[in-house]
Amino acid sequence: MLWHLAPSGVASFVLANGSMSTSTTSEAEIRKNLLEKDNVDCIVTMPGQLFYSTQIPVCLWFITRNKAAKGHRDRRGEILFIDARKMGQMVEPIESFQLKRKKICRYIPCLAGRKGRRRI
Repeated sequence: MLWHLAPSGVASFVLANGSMSTSTTSEAEIRKNLLEKDNVDCIVTMPGQLFYSTQIPVCLWFITRNKAAKGHRDRRGEILFIDARKMGQMVEPIESFQLKRKKICRYIPCLAGRKGRRRI
């Protein structure tokens, strides 16, 4: 998907947490290339049971082609990791995890400052 991005484009993906550590040769090679070429901007680990159809925990990967894009702070050589596994609570009766707006908003200043903006 990286090749579909504009020169300063960003893409995000929802992947199983195993995507961060699986030892499958092809997946490990993809991860290695993304890291060596400095395309990974941020990884957010999410809680399990976030989606009704599956209980597996997921993570969000944000990739970019240019961490020094015009109008943003130069983030080359940096990757932001956010542990969001405790950002919500279980909701009955569907036994699904619901994210809390107040907890999500705690991360907005961090993300905005990381890109060199004052606010989002």
